[in-house]
Amino acid sequence: MMEEADGLGEGLLSALAEFLRQDSGDTSLETLVQVMLAENPHQRITLARQVLQQNPDRPHAYLILAEETPSLQEKFELYSQAISAFEKVFASAKNQEEQNFLTRMLQESYLEAKCNYALLALDLDQIETATQTA
Repeated sequence: MMEEADGLGEGLLSALAEFLRQDSGDTSLETLVQVMLAENPHQRITLARQVLQQNPDRPHAYLILAEETPSLQEKFELYSQAISAFEKVFASAKNQEEQNFLTRMLQESYLEAKCNYALLALDLDQIETATQTA
């Protein structure tokens, strides 16, 4: 039963990415779906980098890279880039309805990125950055 649900989720993600690609011509969403479905960490890193080459404003690709790197400094920088990308996505909304949709879809990931960024700032003794982010 769980395998069927995973297959259904994969199908829905792929269909959504295809629909959005047709609408915008942006293939980075299809690659991002592959990243989310990949289980091999090396493959996730490679695909996430491909996403960012295709479109540097894909915040989830930065989050995936941050999860996979052992370096605190690199995590810190990747979370900073993710936050900037989220803010660009929010600013790109064409109207209030689209803004509300984007906020509902991305808010949890955005807030998680901000929290992780602030915690890493503390770990890296960047107290001022941590308090400004929180």
